This record gives sequence, structure tokens and C-alpha cells, in this order.
Amino acid sequence: MTFLANNVLNKGYTYFDWNVDSQDAIGNIGSQKIYQNVTQNLSKTKSNHVLMHDTKAQSALALKDIIRYAKEHGYHFEVITRDTKPYRHTPNN
Repeated sequence: MTFLANNVLNKGYTYFDWNVDSQDAIGNIGSQKIYQNVTQNLSKTKSNHVLMHDTKAQSALALKDIIRYAKEHGYHFEVITRDTKPYRHTPNN
């Protein structure tokens, strides 16, 4: 993973990791659990990068409620641009 991450950066690409995991890729969990996984892990002290998979119907069902929750609790959404500071994991291999 370290090699791949460095290779991507050396080729001039930018990539973004996440710091809030919906855990929608773990088995067959429902939209309510996905909602809880996201909303309970949002932080007001850092930028939140939420991992959700667009191939999961449960994620799509949870998204509307997650957005509503976030807006009601003072979070806002921004477009990722070239100027956005990326969040990256430290590769653990």
C-alpha cells in the first residue's frame, strides 16, 4: 500500500481517504445502522470525510437522513477541489 500511495502521488494525482466509516461494506447491515455509524462519528473539531459505497442500497436509503442530521447539527458540505486538503491514512504494511 505504501508503494501504491507513493506512486499515485509521484504521478501527480491526489487521493482522499476517509475518517468516518459508515461500515456499509461489512455484511448486510441496514440503513439505520449505517446512519448511526456515520452520525455517531462525526466531529465538530475536524473535517469529516465519510466513506459510503454507492453500490449499497442501504447506503442510499441512509444518506438522506445523514444529510438532514448533519445540517440540523451545524455541519456543512463542500465540494472537493484541487485546493482541498486531503485526509490520508498512514499505510500499515
